[in-house]
Amino acid sequence: MQKPPRQLHPLIKIMLLLGVCFTSLFVVINATGVITTENIKQWFELAHRAKPIYIAGTVVALLFIDLFFSVPTLTITMLSGYFLGPIAGAFAALTGLLLTGTCGYLLSQKYGNWLLTRLEKDPIKRKKAKVAFQQHGAIVIVLSRALPMLPEICACLAGMTGMPFTKFILYWLLSTVPYADSRVVCGRSKHTFYTSTCALHRSRNNRGLMGNVVLHELFREEAK
Repeated sequence: MQKPPRQLHPLIKIMLLLGVCFTSLFVVINATGVITTENIKQWFELAHRAKPIYIAGTVVALLFIDLFFSVPTLTITMLSGYFLGPIAGAFAALTGLLLTGTCGYLLSQKYGNWLLTRLEKDPIKRKKAKVAFQQHGAIVIVLSRALPMLPEICACLAGMTGMPFTKFILYWLLSTVPYADSRVVCGRSKHTFYTSTCALHRSRNNRGLMGNVVLHELFREEAK
């Protein structure tokens, strides 16, 4: 007797569908040219002449809109450290990432049932997905920085499935703080390299050249 085909777990199915939604939105926005990686690079090149408060605001805003479509989070957090230093850079990066998680959770908490019924029409499977995330959501959120778009998907699922907000924020911070701090420190180390190289050349032209080189290298690393 032939066995019935094995089906995806409802939670995995919902996560994949959310991933498709995020990816589709990113493709549409990127195709319009409103926000592209090249645009972000140009904004940070202009940051050479900006006050730190405007750089921090740019970092927070770019990381926040990552909730709605994918932006190069790794590069932005590294540039936060590059321009603002380890303390202010980490504060700006963590603020943006915390806003992303909180907004994703709250929006999904309010509209999650409506979206969930469209992603999975079977009420039994929806309940199964909620139970599965309640059981394993903590480890998924903590490890979510390993894959692009997974943190935003986890924030939405946490709101949809009714995970307590305090627990969600705790797991989100356990995932986000080490990620942001390590990237900011890496970005600052590139600033140290750039500064020491410019000191050897003693030239404003070389300073601008080296700054563009560092920006190019950061975006090249993000593209890998």
